[in-house]
Amino acid sequence: MIRILPGKKEYCLKRLFFFTLLLSLHQVCPAESKLSKSLSAVSSSDTTVKVWVFFTDKPERPSGDLVTARALKRRMRSNFSSSKEMDYPVSSKYLQSIQATGAVLNHVYKWENCASFYVHASRLSEIAALPIVKKVQPVFSFHNKFIASEKGLLKRGLTDSLYGQSYSQLKKINVPAAYDYLSRFRNVTEPGSGIMIAVFDAGFRLDHSCFSYLRERGKIKAAWDFVDNDSTVYDPDSVSFNPDSRYYQNDEHGSKVLSLISGYDPGFFMGTAWGSELVLARTENGLLDGEFHYEEDNWFRAIVWAESIGVDIVSSSLAYRTDFSDSTAILRSGDTIFVQDYQYDDLDGKTTLVSRAALYAIERGMVVVNAMGNEGSHTLGTLSAPADVKEVISVGAIDPSDRITYFSSTGPTADGRIKPDLVAQGANVTVPVIYGGGAHAYSAYGQGTSFSTPMIAGVCALIMQSYSGCTAEDTRDRLYRYCKLLNKNDTPDNYSGRGLPDALLSCMRDDEVYITVKDTAKKTVPFALITSQNGDSLGITDKDGIALVKIKQKVFPFNLFINISGLQKPLTISSVPSAEEVEISINSGLLIQLEDKSGPVADGAKVYYQIPGVQDQFVCRNTDSLGRVLISMYRETPVQIFATAQGYFRSDTIKAQIGLDLCTLKVLLEKIPDQRLIVYPNVLKKGRERALFIDFIPGQSASNKVTLSIRSIDGALVWKNAIFPGISERLKIKLNSELNRLAPGFYFLILENDRNVFRRKFLIAG
Repeated sequence: MIRILPGKKEYCLKRLFFFTLLLSLHQVCPAESKLSKSLSAVSSSDTTVKVWVFFTDKPERPSGDLVTARALKRRMRSNFSSSKEMDYPVSSKYLQSIQATGAVLNHVYKWENCASFYVHASRLSEIAALPIVKKVQPVFSFHNKFIASEKGLLKRGLTDSLYGQSYSQLKKINVPAAYDYLSRFRNVTEPGSGIMIAVFDAGFRLDHSCFSYLRERGKIKAAWDFVDNDSTVYDPDSVSFNPDSRYYQNDEHGSKVLSLISGYDPGFFMGTAWGSELVLARTENGLLDGEFHYEEDNWFRAIVWAESIGVDIVSSSLAYRTDFSDSTAILRSGDTIFVQDYQYDDLDGKTTLVSRAALYAIERGMVVVNAMGNEGSHTLGTLSAPADVKEVISVGAIDPSDRITYFSSTGPTADGRIKPDLVAQGANVTVPVIYGGGAHAYSAYGQGTSFSTPMIAGVCALIMQSYSGCTAEDTRDRLYRYCKLLNKNDTPDNYSGRGLPDALLSCMRDDEVYITVKDTAKKTVPFALITSQNGDSLGITDKDGIALVKIKQKVFPFNLFINISGLQKPLTISSVPSAEEVEISINSGLLIQLEDKSGPVADGAKVYYQIPGVQDQFVCRNTDSLGRVLISMYRETPVQIFATAQGYFRSDTIKAQIGLDLCTLKVLLEKIPDQRLIVYPNVLKKGRERALFIDFIPGQSASNKVTLSIRSIDGALVWKNAIFPGISERLKIKLNSELNRLAPGFYFLILENDRNVFRRKFLIAG
C-alpha cells in the first residue's frame, strides 16, 4: 500500500511511476547489488532518503568495559556469554567516510554494525561501492492507530483509600494484594524499588501531582529525546500551549503511559510500581493525522542506550505494522510517501530489524514488554513487530468487563505461535489529566494496548523485587504461570493469550498460602489460629485478619483449619502458592458495647484493645452501627480496652477477658461538656506541700495544645509551660514545685487553647 501525506500528490505519483519504471530497466552492478531494490529504484533521482548503512567489520577495539557495571551484572544473571563484538563501537572512520559523501548522520546502532543517515539518492551508489559497506537499505517510517476516548463507555470503577480511582484496573491483575504482601511480609516500602524501567513513548510532561513523588525523590535516572537528539523529553510551553503547532501536546500520551507505572497520588491514583527507577526515552513523533508515527532507528538507538546503562525492564508501545506493501520511504520538500516492504510472513520474531533489536536486548537479560498494537481483533494475524518475538511479553487489551476490546491486535505469529502472551485493562483506563485539569484530576478515558502494557511492566518490577536476582526468564515464567484464562477458555488463544496475570501469586514463594479471614459482616478477624491437619500451629492472623503460612505438603488437595473462639472451619488448599479468603460466623468472644446515659454510642466510635504478650501496642477497631465491636481469639486470654467517640471523653482503660463463650462488656462514655476550667484551692498556705489543682475540659477543641502560665498581680510572667493532651481530652494536672519559689501575694493562673483564654486568681498566703 502506498500512503501519500498531504502535499503534491499528483507529482508524487508521477515520480513513483518513474522510479518503478527505472527499476524495471536498471542494470544491477556490483555496488548496486548492495542496495535494496527500492533504493536502487531511486538512486539516480533528485530526492533525499533516510537509509541504514551496514558495515563489513569493526576495526576499533577499545579496552575496558563497554557498558555500566549494572548492565554487566544483569547480563551475568542471564548467563549472557557472547563476545564483545556487538558491543564494540561502529568505526568512527567508517562513519566519517559516509559523511564525506554529504550524508548526515542520525543514529548509530552498534549491535548490527550500522548507522542511519540522511543522504541524497544520487550518492547511494557511491556509498554502496565503498569496500567498508556491506549493504544499504531504507530506514522505515511507520505508524499505528490511535484509539480515541469513548466517553459513552465510561463506567465508574471501584475505589480504594490508597489506590483511589485506579483501584479497579489494578485489582484485575491483583496489584493491591501484591503490594500488601510485599509490604507486610517482605519489608518493602516502595513497590518496584531497586528495579530500573525504561519507558519508550512520544514525550513526558511531569507537571501533574501524580509525578511529584517521582521528581522529589530523584527516581528519573536518565532521559533522552531520540527524535531531536537532545535531553528534553517534554514539549516546551511554546508548543504545548499552541494548538496550531503540529506537535501540540505531543507529550500527553507518554505522560499517561508513565503514570500507570510511576503515579503516586494516595487516595486518588497509584501506579503499579511507583518506587521503581525510571529511564525516559522519546522515540516517537507523537500523534499526527490520528496515528502515532515512528522511525525505526530511534527505537533501536534507545534500546541499546537503555541496555548499556543497566535497565531491567523496557515498556514500549511500539507497534510496527502498516499493511506491509513493497516499497520505500522517500523524503522530499516536506512531502513523504510512506510505504513498507515487510510481509506478514516476516512476523516470525526474528526477521524484522525491530524484532531482532528486541531479541538482542532479551539475550542480555532485559525484560521487554510491548503492546500488541491497535489493528483490531476482528480477524487473526493483526499483530505488530516486535510483539512477534517469542520472549517479548506481548500485551493485549480487555475492557472493564473482561472482554477483548475491538482494537486489540491478535496472533498468531507467522510461524504459528500464540500471541498475545496475556492481557490487562486497555479500555476506559483511569489516567491523569495532563492538560487542563486540576492537581488531582483523572479521567477513565485511556484507550489502547499502550495503556495495558505499562501495567504489566510494573508487575514485572514487583516480581523482580520480590525475587531479588531473578533473571528475565524467571520473571516471564512467574508472570505467565499464574495467569487466569478468559472467555471460558481451556487453553491460551490468539485473542487474550494466557489471560489476566495475578501479581500476588507471581510475587509469592512457592510454598506459601496468603489467608484473609473475615466474619459474615465482612469485617476482618484478627487472632485466628491457622493449623494443619495434624493440629500443628502454622500462623495467626494479624490485626487486619491476614496470615501467611508455609506449606510442606506435597500432595493436593489438603485441608488447613481456621480456629477462633472455640470454632474451627476447614480450608481446602488445591495448590501453592495460593491466596484464600475465608468467611467464618463468629458467635463467641468479648462483645464491647459503647453507651452513654441515653443509649448506644456509634458516631465516630472506636475501640482500642491490646492482648498482653501478643501485641506490643493497642489495635483500633471501628464499631458497627449499634456501637459494638466483637473481639475474638483462638483461646481464652486477658485483654486491655479503652474507647473513644466523637464528642466524648476517652474512657478509662479496662481489663477484661476474652472467653470461648459470648460475653458482653458495656463501656460507659461521658459526653464532653462546654469548655470549663476549675482551679482549686484559691488560697494556698505556706509550706512545701502546697499544691494547685487544675481541671480543664476543652469541649470540641480542634487543637491538642494547651498553654499554662502564672503571672503576678502586676502582670509579670513568673512561669509558663505548653502541654499537649489529646484533642478534646480532659486535662487534670497538679502544680507543686512550680509554686515553691513564689513570694506571698496574689497571682493569676492563665490557660490558653485554640478557642479561649481563661484566668483564675489565687492567693499564696504569707
